[in-house]
Amino acid sequence: MYKITHSLLSSWQYATSEDAREGAFDDFLCTLRGEPFEPTEAMLKGRRFEEAVNRLVADGAPPIEDNDAVVDIAKIVQGGAPQVRGEKGLLINGQKFLLVGVADYLKAGTIYDIKRTSRYEYGKYQDSTQHPAYFELFPASAFVYLIFDGYRVYQETYYRADTPSIEQTIIQFIDFLRASDLMPDYIEHWSVSDEV
Repeated sequence: MYKITHSLLSSWQYATSEDAREGAFDDFLCTLRGEPFEPTEAMLKGRRFEEAVNRLVADGAPPIEDNDAVVDIAKIVQGGAPQVRGEKGLLINGQKFLLVGVADYLKAGTIYDIKRTSRYEYGKYQDSTQHPAYFELFPASAFVYLIFDGYRVYQETYYRADTPSIEQTIIQFIDFLRASDLMPDYIEHWSVSDEV
């Protein structure tokens, strides 16, 4: 059985896209091989922003920066269950996978994910692997990306009924690994016991 996550699929998806930044494929290889890599400034900004929302929701700690956006998003997710971990075994083309993910917030049948980006256009997350993967993991009918671009907060919503299964993406990912001779790396670093 092989573990699979949205983060791994997303890293591969971006690294093989036409608009990938220089070094994206190396970052994907680090993710595939479980090697540490230096987070970008954008990643660090995103983490700090999400942490500020979580602190405000959990204990009312006032945000230091991006005050209005943190407050706006905290109001939306308040009352939801934070950092909900999901795991699900999948059988795809005779191969067992363990899909794993952590939802930022789960509230009343909706998954919320907090994003901090430098530039936003509606539909940015349409092709993301995250909402298809999380619909497989959690009993939710909607997935809402809560996005802050440094100026305002946006919501991008996807529904289970309109979202294709994550299965096809996993098949394409495995096909890519085989064609690129990277399957041994995946087997070495992502194998888990069938008893999980």
